[in-house]
Amino acid sequence: MKIPSRGFTFIEIIIYVAVLAVFSILVVDIILVLTESFGRFKTANRINSSAEVALERMVREIRLADDIDVSGSILNVSPGRLILKTIDPLTETTVQKEIFLAAAALTLQGDLSSPQSLTGSKVEATSLIFRLIETPLSKAIKIELELQSGEGNLQKSEKFYNTAILRRSYK
Repeated sequence: MKIPSRGFTFIEIIIYVAVLAVFSILVVDIILVLTESFGRFKTANRINSSAEVALERMVREIRLADDIDVSGSILNVSPGRLILKTIDPLTETTVQKEIFLAAAALTLQGDLSSPQSLTGSKVEATSLIFRLIETPLSKAIKIELELQSGEGNLQKSEKFYNTAILRRSYK
């Protein structure tokens, strides 16, 4: 009569350890891929949100402007500067608003107001170009904006474009 052996053989232990190692490597790899994907998604979302807010605000300010100070503005090169002239409805005086880059932040500043950043704190504006489009009937500004966010291999850069017509420039 043979006594049944208790425990595992050496071969069985090696097979179990190998299967466990392969399974562990797959799980760790999946976790790393998901973490990197989430980081890329977060960076892209941050850039897109910042661009949407910044472009919307710039377009609104341009549409409400009466004219552009072409001599004071920096057009067709980066970093650009756009100086808008508008009439304050309360005081009926001419007010200037400037849109420019300051320390990699897209900035809007009025005559008496403090500068407002139009981009998020973790987003850098790397390029800003304003192009004047003039017709006999109206004026428009084409905006070219490049934003960047993230660090290392999660760093992403994207370009955005928009055009706004000065509504009060119609003749």
